[in-house]
Amino acid sequence: MTYYKENVSGDVSPILDIKNFINKWKPIDAVQVSKTRNGHFVLPTQHEELKGEIYESYRQRLVTTSILLIAMFLLGIIMLQITGSQSSDFYTPLGGILFFISFDIFQSTYNQQRVNERALFIYEVMQNARTVFIGFIAFFILIFLMQLKAINYFGSNDDFIISLGTYYREVDLGEYWRFFIGPFIHLGFSHWLTNSVITAIMAAICYSLIGIRSFGIFLAGAIGSHVVTYIFSIFVYSKFDALAGMSGGAYSLLIFNIMYCYFIKKHTSVSLSLISLLFIISITSFFLTDDSNNIAHMIGSIIGLVAYFIHHSISYRRT
Repeated sequence: MTYYKENVSGDVSPILDIKNFINKWKPIDAVQVSKTRNGHFVLPTQHEELKGEIYESYRQRLVTTSILLIAMFLLGIIMLQITGSQSSDFYTPLGGILFFISFDIFQSTYNQQRVNERALFIYEVMQNARTVFIGFIAFFILIFLMQLKAINYFGSNDDFIISLGTYYREVDLGEYWRFFIGPFIHLGFSHWLTNSVITAIMAAICYSLIGIRSFGIFLAGAIGSHVVTYIFSIFVYSKFDALAGMSGGAYSLLIFNIMYCYFIKKHTSVSLSLISLLFIISITSFFLTDDSNNIAHMIGSIIGLVAYFIHHSISYRRT
């Protein structure tokens, strides 16, 4: 029997090998299936004849992946111990990251409902917010290209940050406009890439949940984290004399998405996945980088939390 699949754009095509489709399906594919070209399309995790096989195949692949990751981690520890080429301090953050990846694999494949929940959520995001994700990525590429031009003009990235970024000594002189430019300046390619990808994904998710207001949450987190971190540095010692990047905005969006998915959408599995991502990002920034300002991340998280309660309060009053 021939099955048909429909992507989020509405394009329909036949599934030539249903067994191969089942063995390779994953939620990010964002397709629906039907027995006929003009029939009623549903997610593979909701199709009465396919959902059982889909679930078992997907779960087995992720469990195998988790086992392989653990085996590689343990093998890596053994090799590093033998060669003595890495401090044992390195094991803690990597072990933490591996734990949360494995935990997410376990909780998201615990039963068919969890897998269907994830598939439905990703499909809705892909359907409603693809253009937002692409738009954010295009915007971030543009600002990074502009930063490269500015670095050539000012001589170095440090001089560029001092001239236009959130450089505290200049802010002390009343140049508060820097709070609006600083979030879009980054320390380097890896800093820009990480912030851009995470922010674009979180913005797309948030847009699929609450629409255009998601941009306000991003800007509040990005700018607000720069403002509050600067004020914090006045009263408490800080090793930093400047702040760069929009990670505060990414954290605001992430926390808002966690709260909304859990309390409003009732997507427990998706919320736990976002919490796992939060811990992975936090572990990485805290243990594996020396120039990450975790105060800014905390401020961004608080702004996201406040944004959720404001949004919930307004929505509650309207109903």
